[in-house]
Amino acid sequence: MRNSIRSSLTIALFTFIFIAMTHQVSAQRQAGDVGLGVQIGQPTGVSLKIYNPGASTDFLAAWDWDNFLFLNIHAIFDASLNDAHTIHFFYGPGGFIGIHQNPGNNKIDLGLSGNFGLDFLIQNFEIFVQATPRLSLKNTNNFNIGGGAGFRFYF
Repeated sequence: MRNSIRSSLTIALFTFIFIAMTHQVSAQRQAGDVGLGVQIGQPTGVSLKIYNPGASTDFLAAWDWDNFLFLNIHAIFDASLNDAHTIHFFYGPGGFIGIHQNPGNNKIDLGLSGNFGLDFLIQNFEIFVQATPRLSLKNTNNFNIGGGAGFRFYF
């Protein structure tokens, strides 16, 4: 299972780099625009981003393959990597709350997380690849890294 996820993320990353290097278009995001899309990876879920030039807000309502449902929220800062402002490096702090669903024994988890990655804009469409390190503070004090690739459409 993990090898197929790594393979998918590797393919997505190389596709992202290829697209970013071969397209010269201008980005069209404006302050207050809302991006809605999906992330596929570890975790898989629905992504919502409220764009602002200073600090955007990023939400991910997601599920993990081992019966873990959770919500991530991050403040996202970005820096343009090219003159056309279509490729960005982003990073930011955040947190998560989650529910481990086991028959007769549901546990609530809570912790700190970060988010960093790359995004590529084509008009109102964004493709992204990201990693999300998470530190659980409630039940287990364990550290893990999630991440994925996805897209958002801004309106």
